[in-house]
Amino acid sequence: RDDNPQIRAICMVEICIWFKQFPKHFLDDSYFTFISELGLNLFDKISDVRLKCLKALQPLYATK
Repeated sequence: RDDNPQIRAICMVEICIWFKQFPKHFLDDSYFTFISELGLNLFDKISDVRLKCLKALQPLYATK
């Protein structure tokens, strides 16, 4: 687990970019690790990390 909340927030921003570019790709079961990592970070102590996670999940829920 990373001890630096800024690094965790940056990672969430990058995952968000990937999700926006390839939303259907990440809905595949083989990429469940990325989704589960987002889920774990939803309970982060730092609010900015939680916010980045929510923003990363939005494109997935917008995909039909």
